[in-house]
Amino acid sequence: MRRFLLLFVFVMSMFKVNAQNVSLQDKLYYTCKVWGYVKYYHSEVSNCNVNWDSVLTRFLPVLKTVTSKPDFNNILDSIITAAGSMAIATTPPPTTLPDELKHNLNLNWFQDPVFSTTIQQKLDTIKNNFRPHKICWVDKNNQLGSYNGYLVFPFDTPMLNVITTQSYPSANDRLLLLFKYWNLINYFNPYNYVLDRPWDSSLHDYVVPFDTVSDSKSLYLLIEKLTTDLDDAHVEGFTYSSAYSRPSGYYMPPIRLIYADNNYVVAASKIPNVSPGDVLLSVDGKTTQQLEDSLKQYISAGNESVLRRELCMYIISKESSTNETLVLKDYTGSSYTVTLSCNIIAGQDYDFYRSNYYPVDSLRTIQWTTLPCDIGYVNISNLEEADVASMYTDLKNKSAIIFDLRKYPKVNYAAVNSLIQVLSATYAKLMYPDLQYPGTFYWQNHNSFVGTDPYQGKVVILINEQTQSHGEYYTMTLEGMPNAVKVGSQTAGADGNITYWNLTRDITTGFSSLGVFYGNKDSTQRIGIEPDSVVVPTIAGIRYNRDEVLEKGLRAAGCNLYVNLIEDNTFSMIIFPNPAHDMISIKVDLENVVGSLITIKDIYGRTVFKKTLNSTEGMKIDVSNFPKGVYMLSLESKDGNAKSKLVIN
Repeated sequence: MRRFLLLFVFVMSMFKVNAQNVSLQDKLYYTCKVWGYVKYYHSEVSNCNVNWDSVLTRFLPVLKTVTSKPDFNNILDSIITAAGSMAIATTPPPTTLPDELKHNLNLNWFQDPVFSTTIQQKLDTIKNNFRPHKICWVDKNNQLGSYNGYLVFPFDTPMLNVITTQSYPSANDRLLLLFKYWNLINYFNPYNYVLDRPWDSSLHDYVVPFDTVSDSKSLYLLIEKLTTDLDDAHVEGFTYSSAYSRPSGYYMPPIRLIYADNNYVVAASKIPNVSPGDVLLSVDGKTTQQLEDSLKQYISAGNESVLRRELCMYIISKESSTNETLVLKDYTGSSYTVTLSCNIIAGQDYDFYRSNYYPVDSLRTIQWTTLPCDIGYVNISNLEEADVASMYTDLKNKSAIIFDLRKYPKVNYAAVNSLIQVLSATYAKLMYPDLQYPGTFYWQNHNSFVGTDPYQGKVVILINEQTQSHGEYYTMTLEGMPNAVKVGSQTAGADGNITYWNLTRDITTGFSSLGVFYGNKDSTQRIGIEPDSVVVPTIAGIRYNRDEVLEKGLRAAGCNLYVNLIEDNTFSMIIFPNPAHDMISIKVDLENVVGSLITIKDIYGRTVFKKTLNSTEGMKIDVSNFPKGVYMLSLESKDGNAKSKLVIN
């Protein structure tokens, strides 16, 4: 019995000792939170009277060596003491804010049991005596004439002044980088409340990896993983390294993918034997699912729509200009293998790789035009501000105008809105970070314009996963029209102006520092703009070269006729008889058709007839064995090409 009691006392004593120990992970995690809070809330530190970076780097080495809870709290006490005396407030505290404006200011962690009573009291003293004031570390960027949600850091350099490939930062400097970055997001990101996991959890998971990561490339990939936790396509676009690419790389083969019918599908190809509508099965022996799983941990995306948009590029990208082997499935269901050279950098052919799916090349490049049924069409991505008035003069008497927002707008939303808006209402509320009260925000209403010559017809807005930020805000202005309808699919869900900066001289990042909401405070972040009529491209439509979103937009505009939207002929072509049931003749406005290729595809994009012309005799085709239906006949010559619908009855 005595031996048992001795063993029990020993075990309990060891438990008590262990209970007093603090892990390296917890020490770094809590130090980051304390250091960041003091930075923005302590009267001396927030006025830049203390070199706060050096305080952290001075105490980090000794902090890592202590293990007990009392010793850890002594280090924290030394850090807080280094801030100097907190000014005692003589004015009342700020008025209570609604919950949605202080969701970044949860200070319940003050009470975590890792802190001693002394530390808790010191943190409470800072909190109780803080009064909103100009914080020296962060300021508004007024270069555009007014504050638009962009932040600058006048007395703070969130950047380590190193090129990581030349002078790899020490563990203390890497932790300083993390602490500064994490606290900026913690106090000033309006969208922390919609993250898949709490930003606190991201800090807890990454503090030790940042302390131990051993080389520059691994550091960059670690930063990529951390920024992915922000679930924001803006973050994805602004996080990059001048020295390294993400694992997929930026070198691509001359094909472009689109996600359709739960598959990665060829949307455009510069390879003769790879056709639009072919389905990608694998790349270099890895299935598309395996590639997804390995790459999505590096992609910051707010919803599935924009994640697939990015993966359409990344799964066929390489880190260097080498070959890759693709396995694809054609329209017959047969698999084939092709080896392609990844010799193009996506940024060098941006329109090919990142533009929306436009089967009609003319619509890709025009500013505005009139479609069948006398319906106006505006491609916002090409419209110049100087041409807005001319566009409206041409289209204002149309029964409907289709605004295509499936690509980033070039013109400011107000330029068009002022011409067509007929309602004066709050269509958006903007959430700005309150730079005098870190962790809180304030609202600003955006009201719609009232045009002097308001448009009276129907407004159709085409949207999809390419509709992001300015495009989403544009949609919010247009959908305020009394007779507006949104056609397409979920948008990117990344709205608001972006603050961006260098983490090091070779690594850049950013975040959406301006919150965008509907007038009723409904969020757009991660959700995006929801269409009234959902329509997405299909594999069959891609094979048949159809723009199904635009077709649905035309129907929404009141055009119920069959419209051959894909015709963009460089010469005239007539098929007769049409409809036909046995023999057709083709007449074209060309002097020489020898060497031209005639192709007929069915509605599923399957090639049912193909012939190279040796003479004009081939301009007659027997279609008596074709099943009844709608087909597409194309003629490609050295002088251009033409397409036309063919009906077999």
